[in-house]
Amino acid sequence: MSLSGEGFDLLTYKGVDIKLQHLFSKHAVQNSKGQIQFTFYDQFDSVCDKEILGLTSLKKASSGVSTINLNPSSKTLFIASSYADLIFFSKQFSSRMEFQNASFLIVGADFNRDLILYNLNIFSSSIRVITLFENTILGKIMDSLIYNYINKIDAIYIIEDDKIIVKVGNKRNYSFPVSSFSLRTFSKKFWKKSQVRTYKPKLKGIDSFYQLNQHYSSLL
Repeated sequence: MSLSGEGFDLLTYKGVDIKLQHLFSKHAVQNSKGQIQFTFYDQFDSVCDKEILGLTSLKKASSGVSTINLNPSSKTLFIASSYADLIFFSKQFSSRMEFQNASFLIVGADFNRDLILYNLNIFSSSIRVITLFENTILGKIMDSLIYNYINKIDAIYIIEDDKIIVKVGNKRNYSFPVSSFSLRTFSKKFWKKSQVRTYKPKLKGIDSFYQLNQHYSSLL
């Protein structure tokens, strides 16, 4: 079942406005279990995976990307690792941000560099990028990888004990304590103002906007 005029039952139950549901419904269908399935595509534009959002569970896509309204004239590009994070972030910030005219890129867990670059390259260097990756070491590395792709920085990340070693081309290595690594600390090494802004949940112990919504739903 695709999106009806009244929206997806699950998202309506979770308080997601119908306008936001319509915005993110392009690659979504509701199955017989009431779960929402979001389709992801490979470099040949063929279906390669699905994200499955249920009432109490989330299965992220392992591969591919999914896009909405990729318009070179967009002023803002949102990048997330799941539709669930994107939807519940949008629910939280709907009164503060303009989503209707933005572009959206949702990436699979394999974080396919070529696929991501292919979609990033349609935008000018002035595009404002907002990343919604998890508040984990992996999520923070993904933030900095997007920064690298935009600024054409070739880097390899190695986690050793309590440090992150970033090898940048053949130039030099940078070392960061795991506990303080972020896009902000990373980008300072390059003396470049970052047009990439990150958003993370503020609640301690909560790593994603999906988890944040689940937490507040459990309190009702």
